[in-house]
Amino acid sequence: MGDQQTRYIREIVFGQRGRIRYYHLATDPQTLPPESTWYLMTNVEGKIQKTVGNTYGLRTWIAYGFKHAKNELGWTNYRVTDFASIERW
Repeated sequence: MGDQQTRYIREIVFGQRGRIRYYHLATDPQTLPPESTWYLMTNVEGKIQKTVGNTYGLRTWIAYGFKHAKNELGWTNYRVTDFASIERW
């Protein structure tokens, strides 16, 4: 196992709680250091406090795998973007 770090989580509710929920995660809730403060938007139901670390840890490995796959295929110089975004740009 790697190093463990204490993080604090709080839910942000605007009006009534909806299907999409917002959370604020930080290592220090008093000073909110920018390098270790996250804002999270999710539609995962239930209590996410126990699963958020595992979910985002998995996301990191998926991105790492895609990076290597793109390098192998020679796609590192290309970006897949939908046409509306290209027009807007």
